Amino acid sequence: MKLRTILAFLCCVCSMQAQEKLMMLVGTYTDSGSKGIYSYYFNQEAGETEALNSLALKNPSYLTISNDGRLVYAVSETNDDKASLNTIRLN
Repeated sequence: MKLRTILAFLCCVCSMQAQEKLMMLVGTYTDSGSKGIYSYYFNQEAGETEALNSLALKNPSYLTISNDGRLVYAVSETNDDKASLNTIRLN
């Protein structure tokens, strides 16, 4: 089975430690056992990540954050030429 790679990621700035850390959301294909969306803190100074959480969602390949930064929109693709739009509230 072909290993799927991370398709989309985006960063939004978190207000912590003089903005040294970014919150990073990563959407993945789930056919190879991945859960779907993962969140991390990324420390720009050290180049290190800290895993925060995950959300089970089928093939969330396209992600974007709403203008107010409160929601994430994720497009889930399936193999039958169908897709769905998911709305996720950020805490």
